Amino acid sequence: GAVVELRELAQRGEWMAAELLAGLLASLGRVTELEARANASDAAARRHLVRVRDKPREPPSADQLNQLRAVADSGREAEANELTQLLFDAGDRFGLLAEVNAGTHRAAERYLALLASDSTVDRITVRTIRAYGLDADGRPADATTTP
Repeated sequence: GAVVELRELAQRGEWMAAELLAGLLASLGRVTELEARANASDAAARRHLVRVRDKPREPPSADQLNQLRAVADSGREAEANELTQLLFDAGDRFGLLAEVNAGTHRAAERYLALLASDSTVDRITVRTIRAYGLDADGRPADATTTP
C-alpha cells in the first residue's frame, strides 16, 4: 500500500512492484495515473487498466456487505477476502477498521494498505501501526501500550 515506495521500485524495473502498484492504483480508482503508466509501456498497468474500464466502480450495497459479513463471520476465508476487497476498493477506512476489530481475514493488511496509499496519512502513523498494532479505539498503539 506504500504508493511512493512501490512507484520508486517499479521505476527501477522491479516487476512485482509494478504489478502491486498497478493493482493498488486500479483498486483505488486512480485511472489517470494508471493510464499514464500504461502509456509508458507498463504491461501491468495495461492489464489493470482493462479491468478498471470493464468494471465500473460502485460502492457495495449494505445488503451485499451484510451477507458477506455473515458468511465471513462463520470463518469462510473466500467471503472474508471478498468483503475486505470490496471495502478496500470503496476506500471505506472505517468499514475496514471494523473488520480489523472483528478479526476478519486480510482486513488488517488492507486497512494498512489503504492508510499507506492516502497521502494525508502520516507515514510514521502507518509504521507505528505496523510495528505495534492498534488500540481498541482504532488509534495506533505505541511501544508503551503493548504488553
